[in-house]
Amino acid sequence: MFNTIDIKKIKNFQKFKKRFLSSFPENAFKEKYENDCWIWQGTKDTKKYGLISLENKLYLAHRLSYLIFKDKPIESVVIRHTCNNSSCVNPRHLISGNQSDNAIDIIKSNLRKEVKLIPKNVLYIKESLKNKTSTVKQLAIKYQVSLQTIYNIKNNHAWGWVKLKTTNII
Repeated sequence: MFNTIDIKKIKNFQKFKKRFLSSFPENAFKEKYENDCWIWQGTKDTKKYGLISLENKLYLAHRLSYLIFKDKPIESVVIRHTCNNSSCVNPRHLISGNQSDNAIDIIKSNLRKEVKLIPKNVLYIKESLKNKTSTVKQLAIKYQVSLQTIYNIKNNHAWGWVKLKTTNII
């Protein structure tokens, strides 16, 4: 659905940029508001990401903001919002990353209401499984998650970035 774009190849780039900037809030470029979220005033998708069309294709507004204002190619899959506001197009709030970085951001900020675990719990689960002090079923009941969730943690299919500290005994 969404496309990558080379801004250098846009016909009438200045005309497009003017249309693009018309969907920024009025105070976006005032020094007083330079660090605030700039909420996209144009069309948005169901997750509140800004959208803009160009040559019959849809583009995510925050990705274009990153391209235009940071003048950096998007080498990664994801442009992340450090402010956790999907409608924000302030380039100061945008950083590049990958899908894994984005998933970690979401978990760390507890934006997803369905996330029942926090890193501290996952560490406990991993330690309990490693030391065999609890069963998968006991942990699933304790944390009110499915057996599959615990198996996914055990096999590093979920929460793989939470690592047990290892001690090297010589």
